Amino acid sequence: MITLAALTLSLGVYLIPHSHKLSHLDFSPKGANSVQFCDPDRPRVIAVENRIPRVTIAYFEADTLKAGKTTHASFGLYAASGKPIGLHELTEGTNQNFQIILVSPHLDDVQLIEPYPISPNGRWAFDFKPTTEGNYRLFADITPEATQAEIYTSTNFPVSASEQKVSPAATHSDLIQATLIKPTPILYAGQPYELCLILKSKNHEMITVIPSLGSFAHLIVIDKQRTSFINAKTDPQHVTHSLDSHSPEFYFNISLPDPGTYTVWAEVNISGTVEYYSFPLTVEP
Repeated sequence: MITLAALTLSLGVYLIPHSHKLSHLDFSPKGANSVQFCDPDRPRVIAVENRIPRVTIAYFEADTLKAGKTTHASFGLYAASGKPIGLHELTEGTNQNFQIILVSPHLDDVQLIEPYPISPNGRWAFDFKPTTEGNYRLFADITPEATQAEIYTSTNFPVSASEQKVSPAATHSDLIQATLIKPTPILYAGQPYELCLILKSKNHEMITVIPSLGSFAHLIVIDKQRTSFINAKTDPQHVTHSLDSHSPEFYFNISLPDPGTYTVWAEVNISGTVEYYSFPLTVEP
């Protein structure tokens, strides 16, 4: 016979909020063709399309998605187990470990954005201004506390044409020249490389680079078909507090497993303004 005290204690156990921390198993889907983890010690371009996702984006909602118009959008983020991923599930509990990359159909508009949580149950939101019409792809780069490793995923959403002329896609200051230096003239698939981004002021003025989203600069590499990507951060071994303010250099270690044509977008926050620079990249077999 259950006493009143025991019954009260039993009810209390069920009524007390429980921890819903996810485990590594929540990010382990069934099947051999799942999206690979991004190893921080060996960063490489990861294929996400036509793969079994470890993280899923669902219930995408947005205001009128129209080129040239700033839009508010939201989505749900879920582990392979179906459990929601909120802010508390990220490494160190910071949304600097969750970034999304919005990519236009022809890779001429690429935007790196930090979404923000609007619900503890895995609901996230962001604002952005698409510059062209077509089927945009949203790549997500998330580091859950349970895995301590980056996980990539993606989804698509349509953007309609604008009735008015839209300004060109992401532009950059004409006063700053960006150069992407390859270690060798020809890059081969499956080999690790160190790429260097160099900024130079055309009028010899100082360049003030402000770290954003956990890195002094980002190098976003996307294949022509938009099936794989990497959101590379600057190599911390090369970044010091004494960056050359007239010609800062940023190094990125990456590997491209598959041959083909890629577009590289460098994202840098210069004096409070986010600048984008694009470069073509070919990888041989």
